[in-house]
Amino acid sequence: LFGAEELLKERNVCIEERERLLKVSDFFGAVEILDEAENQVHNETSKQAVLHLKKLYEVLKAYGVEKYISFDLGMLSKYHYYTGVIFKAFSYGVGDAIVKGGRYDELLTYFGKESASIGFAIVIDQLMAALSRQKIEIPVQYQNELIIYDSKMRSEAIKKAMELRTDGRNVELMARDISKTEEDYRTYAKQNHFVNVTFM
Repeated sequence: LFGAEELLKERNVCIEERERLLKVSDFFGAVEILDEAENQVHNETSKQAVLHLKKLYEVLKAYGVEKYISFDLGMLSKYHYYTGVIFKAFSYGVGDAIVKGGRYDELLTYFGKESASIGFAIVIDQLMAALSRQKIEIPVQYQNELIIYDSKMRSEAIKKAMELRTDGRNVELMARDISKTEEDYRTYAKQNHFVNVTFM
């Protein structure tokens, strides 16, 4: 905020406009801050931006998620391809966003397709930290197969693995170590969530 104030002074922006620009960072909270922001702006572009957020809020209300929504008119992004709304999603247990995204109406033209788009990225590290700190466990359905093979059966083991993978299963191939028993391998399989163990 101090850096912005200094920059505005250097550019000789008048006090009234300077205060209005710096006040943007105060516009954070529930939908009511949009009314306050609308009363502060005097140009059509800014008014339309606020009205757009109000319309977006009505859509969010229709989905029944309005209690999770806050507005932050001071939010910026380092990515300059955004052309409309930008957003972040937060959860308990982490201090940073677990989802970041926004609207980009021109970005895809650089990849050969003229199409308006909106997208987001999920920050996996933050998401996993939130799940861990909130003690949320996600049930996982495992379809992992373990194939233990003797060296002379390697070709057959690879063939069987390819068949299982074609069927959508995750397969780990492991050359047999003569120092380990079948029970050792079954213990390994149980610890690593394999549903089936095949010895070849």
